[in-house]
Amino acid sequence: MSDTVTPHQQANLARKALKLEKTRQEILQSEGQHALDMILGSSSPATLIQSFPEQDLYYLMHKVGIHDFTPVLARASSQQWEYILDVEVWDDDRL
Repeated sequence: MSDTVTPHQQANLARKALKLEKTRQEILQSEGQHALDMILGSSSPATLIQSFPEQDLYYLMHKVGIHDFTPVLARASSQQWEYILDVEVWDDDRL
């Protein structure tokens, strides 16, 4: 079995990436509850959530509200969690 990606597969990947980017931008521009509804109502919430840059996910967390954002955080990647914890816990050079 070959690991070579065909031009058709590359085009599909590019379309999916573009769709994710567009969806992320729409979510970032939406009001808090609507943004949350868009994320959780997507066909693949975990894929969408894990595609967000860490800074954007952190921004959304505060835009939506930490308590309401729990279902999103449950699907976040370990890298996203690490960023959020670093930003929330560290104060300059102190815990």
